Amino acid sequence: MERKQPVKKNFDKLIDRVKFNLSQVNKLCETTPTPAYAAAPDPSILKNLLPECEDSDFWQNFKKAAPIMFCLAIEED
Repeated sequence: MERKQPVKKNFDKLIDRVKFNLSQVNKLCETTPTPAYAAAPDPSILKNLLPECEDSDFWQNFKKAAPIMFCLAIEED
């Protein structure tokens, strides 16, 4: 019986951590405008990919959210 208490406590801490991080990711996703794409994108769209990503709100927020989502997906703590 003594072992159940620390496991539950750790599980509750993990749940709180996941909820907090998920709320941060959701805020980033909700406040970021997603670009509208035509049915068939221009083939030259990838020529300036890196400079376009640097000034885009979407990619700046993705850079913040992606590590959080990745860590939550693989965390086994």
